[in-house]
Amino acid sequence: MEALISMAISLALYLLPTIIAAARHKRNVVAIGALNILLGWTLIGWVVALVWSLMHDKPDSNQQPMSREQHQSIDEIEKRMSRSRVWIAVLVVAAGVIYLVYQHQNAEAPIGAEQTQQASPDTDEREL
Repeated sequence: MEALISMAISLALYLLPTIIAAARHKRNVVAIGALNILLGWTLIGWVVALVWSLMHDKPDSNQQPMSREQHQSIDEIEKRMSRSRVWIAVLVVAAGVIYLVYQHQNAEAPIGAEQTQQASPDTDEREL
């Protein structure tokens, strides 16, 4: 069971850039996912995918122009949402690292370390 949980957390950490991109509704979520899956193991590819998933998308040129008030309110909402998503991602990564360190420490403990030695009763009999 612990191995399954460790594997799930490791997979979630590995796919974190793709998860963030999907949560932020990025236009290039498929490309970010492909980069994450194919080159994430190099760590450089994982960092590039993470940065790409956290970047702000440029607006489409085909959209109708918004009023200044609408644009400011939407920008404020997007900034708050982006910050909260980043903090959630940071907390998930921190929790995963803490969990993996905890599991690693428990794996290194000797098997009989938790058991206390029981004192054997005195079997010496005294002759009268």
